[in-house]
This record gives sequence, C-alpha cells and structure tokens, in this order.
Amino acid sequence: MKYKLINEDIKNKNLLDIVYENRNITKDMVEKLLGANSEDYRSPFEIKNMESAVTFFQKVIKKEGLVVGILVDEDVDGFTSSAVLYQWLIEDVKHPLENIRVFTQKKAKAHGLKSEVFKDMLNSNVDLFIIADSSSNDIEEQKQLLSLNKQLIILDHHMYEHDEFVEGVHLVNNQLEKNESSCLSGVGVVGQFIRACGYSIDKYSDLIAVGLVADSMDMTNVQNKAYVNEGLSNLNNDLIKEFFKEIKEPTMTNVSWDCANFMNSVIRYGNKEEKGLLWKAITNQEGTVEYKNKKGEIQQQTLQEGFKRIAQNVKNRQNSAIKRAVKKVEEYIYKNKLEKNKVIIVVNDNLLEHSLTGIVAQKLIGSYKRPIMIVNPYKNEYSGSVRSPFDFKDMLDESGLVTFAQGHNQAFGTSFPKENIDELTKYFNIKLKDYSAEENIYDVDYIFKSKELKLGDVKEIANMCKLWGKNLEEPTFIVKNISIESIKITHKKEGFCYVTQFTYNGVCFKKVFSSQKVFEEITRTDLLKFGRSQLLDICVLVKFKKNEKGFYYAEIQDFNSNKSNKVVF
Repeated sequence: MKYKLINEDIKNKNLLDIVYENRNITKDMVEKLLGANSEDYRSPFEIKNMESAVTFFQKVIKKEGLVVGILVDEDVDGFTSSAVLYQWLIEDVKHPLENIRVFTQKKAKAHGLKSEVFKDMLNSNVDLFIIADSSSNDIEEQKQLLSLNKQLIILDHHMYEHDEFVEGVHLVNNQLEKNESSCLSGVGVVGQFIRACGYSIDKYSDLIAVGLVADSMDMTNVQNKAYVNEGLSNLNNDLIKEFFKEIKEPTMTNVSWDCANFMNSVIRYGNKEEKGLLWKAITNQEGTVEYKNKKGEIQQQTLQEGFKRIAQNVKNRQNSAIKRAVKKVEEYIYKNKLEKNKVIIVVNDNLLEHSLTGIVAQKLIGSYKRPIMIVNPYKNEYSGSVRSPFDFKDMLDESGLVTFAQGHNQAFGTSFPKENIDELTKYFNIKLKDYSAEENIYDVDYIFKSKELKLGDVKEIANMCKLWGKNLEEPTFIVKNISIESIKITHKKEGFCYVTQFTYNGVCFKKVFSSQKVFEEITRTDLLKFGRSQLLDICVLVKFKKNEKGFYYAEIQDFNSNKSNKVVF
C-alpha cells in the first residue's frame, strides 16, 4: 500500500484546517454549504430558453384533452426527474391521469430518442412530450416528432453537441450558457422548471436531492447543496423514506450507498417487472406486494417495502454477475495482451451482458489504471461503455475515429466503425505515450503515528459527515505502526455483514464487509507458527465515521499487516 500527503505544508495546522485546505475551501464556505437552504435557489430563468418554455407550457397545458408523454431515462437521475414531473402534473397542475403516458426504455442503458421506444412514441396519441435528463442531441428524432404535430419540451443537463437547433423544440438545457445553474443534473433542471411555472418544489426536494447526488453533481455549488440540504432534511417520498427508515439524519454518502446504489441496480440489471415496481414505488403509488418469509409464510408489504427487498436481491444478483464478468474480461485482456496498450479496448463477444459493460469497465480501472472501453458488435459498428481515471471523452472525440462519444468526461458511451479499432489503439498508444499506469498511490490528508491519533480527532472529522460529496471528497488518513496482538482482533457478524475489528489507543478500527480471507490477512495467520497469538505491526488507510447510535470509529479502507519484530511475553 503506497500513500502520500495531499499537501506537505501541514506544520502547526489543526486537522480540520488541513482538510479544508486540501479541498480548496474556507471555513466561511463550509458554513455557507452546511447552512444552504431554499433561499439559495437561483432564479430558474438564468437557464437559457426557460422563459419561452414556461410560456409555451402554460398556454398548451390548458388545451382540452391534451395528452402528455414522459420518457423515463435509464439512470437514477432519469427516474427521479420523471417521477417529479409525473407527480407534479397530477398533484399540482391537476392534469388528468388518463391523459398522461409514461414511456420506459426497452433495453438497459438505452438513452434518449435513439432507442427502440422511439417507435412507440411516434405511434402514440401524445400531443406534448416533456423529456427530462436526455434527448438534447437527438435532433433528427426531434424533427420526426414535430412532423407528426407532437410538441416537445426537453429539460436536460448534458452537453449540447450541435451547431444548430430544431425550430419548434423548447430546449431547456443548463449547458447552453454557463452560470451557477450549470451544475444541476436533469432532476435539478426539472425542479427549476417547476419553480419557473410558479409552483413550490418542497414536496419533491428529496427526489431532487437523490438525483443530484446519484449523478455526481458538484457539491461545492451552493444551489446544489441547498437542494440536498432541503431534500434530506424533509423526506416526503414514500420510497426514499423507506430506504432511510433506519437512518435518522441521512447524508450524501447514505444516498449513494443506501439508496441510489440499489435503485441503479434495478434500473441497469432488473427485469421489466422489477423496473415497473420501481416506477410505482417512486411515484408514491399505493398497493401491496406478497412474498414468502423464511418460514414459508405469505407476507404482505407496501410497494415501497417490497421494492426495497427486491432491489437488495437484484443487487446481489448483479454483484455475482459482475464478479464473473470481471474474471472473463481479465482473461480476455491477458490472452490478447491488451495490457500493453495505453487504452484497453475489449470487444464483448459473449463475454458479459450488455447491461454490465459500464460497471465492469469501472471495476477494471482499479487494476489497469487507464481508460477501459468495452464495446459490443452492432452491424458495422462497435458501441458500448467507456470508463477512465482521467477526462477522456473529448480526447476520444478529437481522435476523429469515433461516430460519437456522449456522456460525462470520465464515464460515457461511444460508437465507432469496426475497421477503426486498430487505429484507435495505435492513436492512443502515441498520444498517451508518456502516461504511466503506476500502482495506485493513495492521496491522504494526514499521516498519524499510532498513538498520535485520539478519539477527539475521529469525532471532529466524523461530525462533518454532511459536508462530503462530489468535489468535497471524504477525508482519508493513514495510521501507521499500530502494535497489537492478533488475538485482540475479532471477526464477527454485525447486521448483514461480517466485520473485522480491534481497538487501539481508545479508537475502534473496523473493516466492514470483511471476509474470512481479509480477517486472516490482517491477523497474518499465515505467519503464526505456534501459540494462539502474535504481535503485529499494522498500517491502515481509514475514514472517520459515526453510526446511528452515535458511536465513533475509524473505518478501514486498506491495510498492510506484518509480523512485528518485537517479542510477545
């Protein structure tokens, strides 16, 4: 395990000041972010085309018998965006439920109008489509909808990649002009549209918060943090409340790991029925789900309770599939000697399910430390997912060898002609010739000598848990030279996972989701030749945490454990 300080200049500075300085924020900025509220919402009209879109909507929505269509995009931001629109139209605008059509993608990871669902949209009786979190760049499809007298409002946050605009399409995209609202995700643009129409978004703020966090939006932006603060302190959505039922004060970390993580598994890996249940649960629909408990008894659950249980099952299925897929792709890379290339391009010829390409590519970055492209053959093209440890989308687009590269800078989709695959490899081997994919080196905020760390340090950082999010990453620390007997390290089940744990100098250290193998690696049972215990010298990478009961501890992220040269009597 290698590590280095983010900033060497730490002499005579307290721990919080070091952490703030490493994130380029001041105490005043921290106070502003933690205290951000609805008064910090920006004017919705600073987003280009907002005013004209609102004027059009307010006029057309009064039309008798108007049928409105909503297209649900295939990620958490897309589902929350559409859920907010759907409930707002029914509950606030009072548009008749029978005159609202919801269109969901037919394939996992399908986005926008360039998908199979577009035919259904063309053949529908919808008069007005309101599409959130996608479709800005699908200009040919926009024209087709207009040609059939179907009006179109797009509320999006993805980069616009054309020089022309389709006349008649009301494109509200916060990337068209850069300002403070450019940091919003799709659900944030939806929230601003609702505000611009003169309605309150208070009862939808929790969905907006979840969408912003799930889509990794910048949390140094005061407006984004205001949406998150308001949403997580005022839970209204039945599904979000179910996910946080055991959590008194949810944080952005809780959103990522205890909520969005499971929703995303269903969106990407669930079947049609499971996705349908997500839509019903997130739009506060009523109903029950039956299931058999461990005793074989039939039990009733609300839609939200049932979805949470099913989502956990889908997540387990997905994790097993990911593990198998990663192994297959690693074998493919080794067999084809792809690790010698600066960018690894994997052709998915029945190696893994198409819905897993993005998450498997992300997993492989940890091993190969370079851009990973996993592409599927489709007619004369290869198309698929790209994940990179650095900004790579524009670099790929500038190569001139791809049909498109769309999405975020380090996580996006691409397509390119099959005959270009070798040229792409050669191009980036030259362009990135100076890039070195070294062993991972952890950037840490501070390095504690074993007895230097006090419980007060843990509390001070753990109590800032509501601050950490995108661009304000949670602090990490090294604690080295922990001298402890292996017999004092325990391995036991807590809740639904096993935990390896020990206490040193009054601080509890925990490694959660710890297998028996990890426990043996920490206690170094491979070196134990006789007796029941041995003295260890342990170095740990940790984050400082507080659980729901107010218990503070250091959560182990990585470790080195060696047998100590000292003698145990």
